[in-house]
Amino acid sequence: PGWTPFKSLAVAEDTPAYIRAHDQVLAYGFDTFIGGHVGRLGTRKDVEIQREYIQDIQTQAATALETVDFSAIAQKTGFDNPWLLFDVYLDTVAQACTDAIVPKWTGRLGGGDVFSFDHCYKVMMSLRID
Repeated sequence: PGWTPFKSLAVAEDTPAYIRAHDQVLAYGFDTFIGGHVGRLGTRKDVEIQREYIQDIQTQAATALETVDFSAIAQKTGFDNPWLLFDVYLDTVAQACTDAIVPKWTGRLGGGDVFSFDHCYKVMMSLRID
């Protein structure tokens, strides 16, 4: 409560299921949420805010996948090392997502400045693969 998830969506193995879990939790009637390692009990509103953060990451990751210019990156890295090309491209997409997320969430959820890049990267890869 009050914080972003731990690194890489709390090290979730199934990103789509992690994202859906917010709606599953909110389908229950509850007032108190016991969320783990931070200093206070949570509320239903905390889960709603966390869901909003994750949905924002999904939106920004999708936008970054659509707008980051792969060809421009390829012109800089060349095609001789495809792993370098894709590493730079994927990091650039995750950074574009992060650049959109951090200003909106700083002061609203703790840790956004620390873990949003990892969350963006994980969601971006899920959008590409899952």
